[in-house]
Amino acid sequence: MTYRWRSIIERVNPYHRCPDHKVVHYIGAVLPQSAAIIDTFTIADLRKEDVAKQFSTISTLYILPRDEHPVHSDMAEAFGIPAALVKPDTSVKWTETQHWHKKLYASAAMKEFMTDMALKPKFLEKYTLDPVAVAEAAEGLSDLERFGLKLARGGLADALMKATESDIASGRQLTEEEVANGNGSGCMPQ
Repeated sequence: MTYRWRSIIERVNPYHRCPDHKVVHYIGAVLPQSAAIIDTFTIADLRKEDVAKQFSTISTLYILPRDEHPVHSDMAEAFGIPAALVKPDTSVKWTETQHWHKKLYASAAMKEFMTDMALKPKFLEKYTLDPVAVAEAAEGLSDLERFGLKLARGGLADALMKATESDIASGRQLTEEEVANGNGSGCMPQ
């Protein structure tokens, strides 16, 4: 058990003082092909070596509140906030595309395929069990998209959908060899 891990446990323990208090360990799925991990442990479990090994730099710990905290209306008033309800900030223009947004250049079928993998667990399970059959059965995919999906490696789908505007304008596409040898960085090889 590392010093940092022991420090985290010591930081959590005084607030809850209950070795049976629940802690949720979460690792999010970065791509639809990867699976999210959600485990529940007790604070006492966190001290076990085999449990500590399950945590990494991409782990998130959610420590369930021990008590429901009351609303302090006097503090809300001090900040000029009505204690009853906080409303969303309407000055943010959520309908506008943000400057950091990258367009996805893929067929409508590829976009639908990736959306289905993200939102339909049964479809993702089916794809995980037999990616070739699921990719073959999908209608409207380009040959290159189908080829990449059959390989079932997360970064490939990302690379297939992140061509630049100049790549699109020039008609430049990845070859099957570039897809098969790609490192999954999401960049078009030169």
